[in-house]
Amino acid sequence: MNNDPNSLSKLLYEKTQLIHREVEQVPFFDLLMRNQLSASAYHHYLTNLFPIYHALERGMEANLKTHEGLRLVYFPGICRAQPIQEDLNTPPFNTTHSEVSPEAKAYENHLIHLAQTDPLLLISHAYTRYLGDLSGGVMMKAHVAKLWPGAVHFFDFGQALKETQQTRLTALKDLYKSRLNAIPLDDILKERLIEEAQLAFRMSGDILKSIPHES
Repeated sequence: MNNDPNSLSKLLYEKTQLIHREVEQVPFFDLLMRNQLSASAYHHYLTNLFPIYHALERGMEANLKTHEGLRLVYFPGICRAQPIQEDLNTPPFNTTHSEVSPEAKAYENHLIHLAQTDPLLLISHAYTRYLGDLSGGVMMKAHVAKLWPGAVHFFDFGQALKETQQTRLTALKDLYKSRLNAIPLDDILKERLIEEAQLAFRMSGDILKSIPHES
């Protein structure tokens, strides 16, 4: 592992710790960890996540040819839009309806705007989403599996492991961080990526707060 204190992965981690902890305090996660989250609340969660991942992944794909940084951290197997759609098509969620929240729509529009105007900043959102999915997602999977056993496609990274020739999620995380650290960046770009990652956490927190979390 790269232990350089100025590496992008370490800077992103350190500079987002505070806002990350704040996001983790929302009722949604507490209810899920106690296996008391309602199917309606989790459906809202998936419904809001889908357009965000779709916009992020389409935006990255559209700019791969012209942005080396995006190519370094883009793995088709790590993309989550399709697995989320599979979960939404799984009982009991396939008979439930939820509207995309204004907060999720704002996040989607922000990602679409970045893809068109400043694609490199999508890296911050990829870091925030995928490293979170590979870390806290492991704990979430255990609880979602207890509540809705068939709806765990979102947490299945088997294709990403196969694609990157890794055998463990921790190794996949390390590979992702090493790719982040290999992106050629000056200090100004690093600071912009840090600020964008902090924004990503805030927008994600706003979405979680908007979800009805009745038990």
